[in-house]
Formats: sequence, C-alpha cells, structure tokens
Amino acid sequence: MTRGYGYFAKNVGLLTISNFGSKLLSFLLVPLYTNVLTTEQYGTYDILYTTASLLIPVLTVNINEGVLRFCLDRDANRRDVLSVSVRVFLPGAVLLAALVAANHWLRLIPLLDEYAMPFVFLYVASALNGILVMYARGADMVADVAVSGIVCSAVVLGLSVLLLVLFPLGLEGYFIANIAGLGAQCAYIVIRQRLWRQLSLKPLSRGERTLLKRMTAYTAPMIANSISWWVTNAAGKYAVIILCGSAMNGIYSASYKIPSILSVFQSIVYSAWVLSAVQDFDKDDESGFFSDTYSLYGFAMCALCSMVMIANRPLAGILYGSAFYEAWVYVPPLLISIVFLALASFLGGVFSAVRDSKAYAKSSAVTAVCNAILSMALVWRFGVMGASVAAAISYGVMLVLRLKDARRYIRLRLHLVRDSAAYAVLAAQAALLVIPGVDGLIRYALQAVCLIAIAALYRREGARVFKSVVGRIQRGGSRA
Repeated sequence: MTRGYGYFAKNVGLLTISNFGSKLLSFLLVPLYTNVLTTEQYGTYDILYTTASLLIPVLTVNINEGVLRFCLDRDANRRDVLSVSVRVFLPGAVLLAALVAANHWLRLIPLLDEYAMPFVFLYVASALNGILVMYARGADMVADVAVSGIVCSAVVLGLSVLLLVLFPLGLEGYFIANIAGLGAQCAYIVIRQRLWRQLSLKPLSRGERTLLKRMTAYTAPMIANSISWWVTNAAGKYAVIILCGSAMNGIYSASYKIPSILSVFQSIVYSAWVLSAVQDFDKDDESGFFSDTYSLYGFAMCALCSMVMIANRPLAGILYGSAFYEAWVYVPPLLISIVFLALASFLGGVFSAVRDSKAYAKSSAVTAVCNAILSMALVWRFGVMGASVAAAISYGVMLVLRLKDARRYIRLRLHLVRDSAAYAVLAAQAALLVIPGVDGLIRYALQAVCLIAIAALYRREGARVFKSVVGRIQRGGSRA
C-alpha cells in the first residue's frame, strides 16, 4: 500500500523543523565566523572537515546508508541492524586513532598533527551521528530526528557565542562547538529511543553475520559512490589550495554559505523523498507520483535558485566580513550546481528503492573524474571562479547520467526540453551577475526578467502550487 503525497509532505514538514534549526543556523552564523576567524583558519577547518568526510565512508564501509535502507524493509530486525552498524563503526574509529598517532610520530602531515584531537573527535561524532540519524529515519522516528536537529543547533549556537566571542578560542572553539552539537544530537536520539536496550556488543550471531554480509554487499559499492561525492565536493577546494593558496580556499569555502539556502531545501526534500521512494515505488508510475513530484521539485529549485541569485550581493554584504566579501562572485555557478545536485539526488531515490547501489557509484564516479579534471584546468586558467564553474558542469553531468539510468527502472514522464530551457535561463542569469560594466538597476531588472521566464516555463506547476496553497487557506478559514 502506498502512502503518497501525505506521507511525503509530513516528513518534509518534520525535517524542515530539524533543518531550519541546523542548516539555517549555519547560514545565520556566517557573519560571526567570517568576522572572528581568519580566512586561513576558516580554510583549515573546512579542509579537515572535508578529509573526515572522506574517511567516514571508507572506515565504516558506508554502513549508515545500509542502516537506513535495511531499516525500511517490512521484515527488518532493527535491533540487529543497529548492533551490526555500531560494530562496524568501532574498528574504524580505532584505526583512525592509530593512523593519527602514526602521523604524530612520523610527522607526515603537520596540519593534521596540530589538530589531531579535534580531528579524531570530529570524525567520531560525525560517523556516529550519521548512523543514529539514519537509524531513527529508517525506524520512522522522523519527529525525533527533527527535535534532535534543534538540540544540535542550540548547542552549536550557544557554544559558538561562548567560545568565539566571550572566550575567544578561535579555531579550537569552532571545532568544539560543532563536535559538541553533533554529540548532543547523538545523545538525544540514544536517550529518546532508549537505544542501550536495543544495542548488543556480544559476538555476532549467525543471523547478524548474514545481515552484515547483506548490508555490506549493499554498501560496499557505495564506498566508491561516497569517495566520488567527496572528490566532487573537494576537488575544487584542493585545486584552489594548490593553485591559489589556503586563504583563497577560505574565501571559496565561505562562498558556499549563500548556496546553503538551497542546500537546506534540497537536503530536506531528499531525506523525506528516500523514505517515500522506497515505500511507494511503482515501475510504471501509474499514479504519476514520481513524475509529478520531479516536475514540482524542479520548478521549486529553479525558482529558488533565481531568487537567491537576485539577493546574492545584498546577502554577501550582510553575511560576509570584509575579508570574505569577494566570495559573492563565486556563488552563482554554485547555486546552479545545487539545482543539478538536487534533481540528481531525487533520481537516486529510485536506485535506493531497487537497491541498485552500483548505479549510484557509476554516475558519481564519472562526475568525480569530470570535476577533478575540470577543477584543475579551470582554476589554473580562471582562478577560483573555475572551481565554481567546474562544480556546476560536473553536477549537470551527474543529472544526465542518472536520468538515463533511472529510466531502466521506472517510467518517468518528464519535460526535458522545458527543463533544459530553465537551466539555460539560470546560466544567463549567473553570467549577468558577474559580467562587469552592467548598471545596477539594469542588472536587477534583467535578473527579474529571468525569474519571470522561469515562472512562465513552469506555469503549470506554479498554478498547481497556487491552487494547493489557496485550498489549504480556504479549508483553514472554514474550520475557524
């Protein structure tokens, strides 16, 4: 039995509560970070966080993805899923600590040695957080995920003010605030769901060993996928560090903060969509649920992207400290990259439903190679802007590949010519933002024309959203 739009909308609402706190807080704290931290410090944290993000899927065999997928099965033994995943996590944490200790003795990477303890704790908190949040989502405890996100945000906010303003610890305080926030979210989920009653650290039973093999068979191909995602996300940053220096990487990293407005929306929809895609998968899409949702999502992402572009420079003036202000230039291509990422991730829900993790890996690997090559070439030729453009092109490649692969599993009725026209409008709008010599009023007028063009292209979806909103308002008024 399918759950359809109601189940999807409920989860979007709950995850919005969670992400409004966590992701939006990250956005709102940008003025604090960019005024308290130097560009070098900001770039240092970003590269260490990026490195931890690479190691998590490698050292945990990407087990968090298996936790979500196997908890969603109707016959799932969730206690076994949790116990197996934690026992995969523990050896990876021990191995990382050993590697960091070896680096200390051998002095191979001075930066890692300088921040060894924060790096290990960041890895542990991030990896465990991923497992527990995925478990709660897979167990349909989305409300707990939402509240835990608020807890995380409150801790990060409080400690950021305390350790960066009242007791200025600089980069160390930034590490502590973020690690404590992740830890607080883990603690809330453990206490709320009483996970100590479900977790077993005894030797694996025969059933647990079988489950471990099934889970790792699913997640192992996704290691390549996760590494590819990491390369896609990090290639531009490493290219900037190598060719432009760590200070410019700090500025480039800050430029991601305005696109995080779109990232919030994208992450909310994707988290809810994976649950619906598994529950409501229909290879013929007879109800049109998959096709219509894709079109509505495409309209929302393109419209939001256009609106954020219009607000880009005013937002940069509010958010960025003077040393970071030039980051606004690199924002437009990054916004487009998130549109492509959002739609490619949406199609990834189809692969989750049919457990084809290899399809994830293939498209992600091609995207990673494309981004690595383009980042070095374009940064060498055009500087930091080359990294932003490389990201947009690479995620566009991913979207094309996933559109092709998804059609092997489901019949999607899409409007690809219309969608391509909308992407072309966004590209033109991005160019208008950064081309020098265009008068301010004329620039904003042309930006508004681009937004109107997108609304016209998606007029059917826009009318549907308008009717839905009006209907809800009218029903609310009649109840009152």
